Amino acid sequence: MRKYAALTTALVKNSFSFVDQGFSKKSKKWISIALIGILIVSFVPALVGLYFIAVDMLKLLIVMGQEGVILALTFQLSGLIIFFFAIFLIPAIFYFSKDIEHLLSVPLRPVEIIASKFTVTYIYETMLLVLLTLPVLLAYVFTVEVSSGFVLMLILIVLTLPLLPLIFASVMVMAVMWLFPLFKNRDLFNMLSGIIILVFALW
Repeated sequence: MRKYAALTTALVKNSFSFVDQGFSKKSKKWISIALIGILIVSFVPALVGLYFIAVDMLKLLIVMGQEGVILALTFQLSGLIIFFFAIFLIPAIFYFSKDIEHLLSVPLRPVEIIASKFTVTYIYETMLLVLLTLPVLLAYVFTVEVSSGFVLMLILIVLTLPLLPLIFASVMVMAVMWLFPLFKNRDLFNMLSGIIILVFALW
């Protein structure tokens, strides 16, 4: 358990290292903070707009007594998005990551490596889920009268929702990699995944 926690911490720190190694440690810290700040500011207008759209929809749904519909649609759509992104994120973390050879050379059990990488994937997907659902959930909590127990249930749903799509996507990716070894070629995978994303975006 201690090795799993240490490896997960190291992988998370490495995953969120946005700055090249040529900078000093202090410079990298401030540049990383600046980059994260820019990302947050760039998302604020879209999130605020989504919040007010959700408030307007809730006002209409409350009149019809169907305010729960917006939560169901939000979680269902978020689950699909999590599954879609997981199909491309899992190969990048499990198969194409440059740290695989280093991890295999240290005294770690395979289950510890797999569990740590799955945890990193879960953190990524949970952050994406929070970004997608937070405006709608805040709009629901502030517009509809809810209890503290209901809020805790929403938090629990947000924390557990990525697990099932991640498990399904992991099984699918492992099956594809096992049955079609050609997909283990990183360039081919990137090309095919780019085509799939383009087709999905156009659709």
